[in-house]
Amino acid sequence: MDFKSRNPVVCIIRPTALDQYECFNKDIILLPSPNWVCVCKQTSKQFLHENGHILSAFEFRKSWDHPTVLQQIRDGFGSRIPEDVSLQIVMACGNKLVTPNLRDGQLFDGHMIHKVFKSKALYVRPSATILVS
Repeated sequence: MDFKSRNPVVCIIRPTALDQYECFNKDIILLPSPNWVCVCKQTSKQFLHENGHILSAFEFRKSWDHPTVLQQIRDGFGSRIPEDVSLQIVMACGNKLVTPNLRDGQLFDGHMIHKVFKSKALYVRPSATILVS
């Protein structure tokens, strides 16, 4: 018996840097109405959490396009978002929620969300009231 037959070669396939960093996690806060303009803190955040409007460490993929991002968010919140309600991605700026400024034609795909919301929670504003306090 020679050396090769006694010691089979074991190949370990390691993920490439691209594969390894394809996914990232982000907290998502689903606002209860289109009129909500303040960052969620203390009592309001507790209220949203108790009503299932906060997803912690939601897994995103950088390869998702804008429609996929919105559909995955819808799927994550399930029946809390009616089909006839559209969603807008907003971000915290001080104590206010603002629409991020992107270049004309740019949309929030997975890569853009990773860049813009690097250390921030992602807020989603519905086009209609979906939760009454």
